[in-house]
Amino acid sequence: MLQFTESILLDGGYSYVDTKEGALKTVFPANVHPFIVTMGDDYFVCSEMIDDAGNTINADFLVRRIDDQYRVVQLILDNRQAVQGAISKLGK
Repeated sequence: MLQFTESILLDGGYSYVDTKEGALKTVFPANVHPFIVTMGDDYFVCSEMIDDAGNTINADFLVRRIDDQYRVVQLILDNRQAVQGAISKLGK
């Protein structure tokens, strides 16, 4: 996950489209905490980022084993509700 995060940063930040507000935003890595949730054969690894104002933004990485390596296949920012919904549909 750290390798993936480093590969997408530009000047230390990650730009994304906030789908709730329809705005382009930039966040910065802040904290990786040991919160891993199994979702079938995949995993959600949770982290935090911060915005320019210092607000904490949830960062959830969907990780899958591909060719004997764990790889990030999706990064979900500021939408923990969607992640929790997906997990609950699997009965976790």
